[in-house]
Amino acid sequence: MVIKMRIFYFSTATTIILNIFLWFIIHMTFGFFGNKFPKKWFEGNRGIYKSFSWEDEGRFYERVFKIKRWKKYLPDGGDFFSNGFAKKHLKTRNYEYLITFLEETRRAELVHWLQIIPVIIFFLFNLWWVGLIMVIYALAVNLPCIIAQRYNRPRLQKIIDREKCELEKVI
Repeated sequence: MVIKMRIFYFSTATTIILNIFLWFIIHMTFGFFGNKFPKKWFEGNRGIYKSFSWEDEGRFYERVFKIKRWKKYLPDGGDFFSNGFAKKHLKTRNYEYLITFLEETRRAELVHWLQIIPVIIFFLFNLWWVGLIMVIYALAVNLPCIIAQRYNRPRLQKIIDREKCELEKVI
C-alpha cells in the first residue's frame, strides 16, 4: 500500500520556484511574527526552554557537535528585522541586557522549531522523495540554530548569576 500525499501537480520548473519561494516566505514570516510574540512567553526557564541534565550545561553540544567550530558561521535573524535583537555577540554585561539576551535565545529557539513544522506542505506538490529532501533541508537549516540557542543559554545563565551576585554586593 502506497500513501500518496501529493495532490497538486506542477511543472518541474514551477515546483522548484515554488519550493524556493515557500521556504523564503516561511523563514521571513515566522521570523517577523516571532519578533512580535509577547515578551512574557520567554520569561522563565520552563517548557522547551528548560535545560536537560543530559545537555550538561551546554557541554553535550561541544562534545557531540563541536559547536564552537561552526557557531560563528550561523546567521543572526535579529539583524533581519528593524526591532530584532542581535545575538551574535554580547554587547555588554549589563544585567537587564543579559536577561533580554536570554529571553531572545528562547524566542529564537521557538521560531526555529516553528519553521520546521510547515515542511508537511511540501509533500502536497512534490514527489515523495523531494518532500524528504525538504525535511532534510528544514532540519539542516533550523537544528544548528536551535542547538546554538540551547548551547548558549546555560552559559549565559552563569554570566547572569555572576552579575546578579555582583549587583547584590553593591546593594
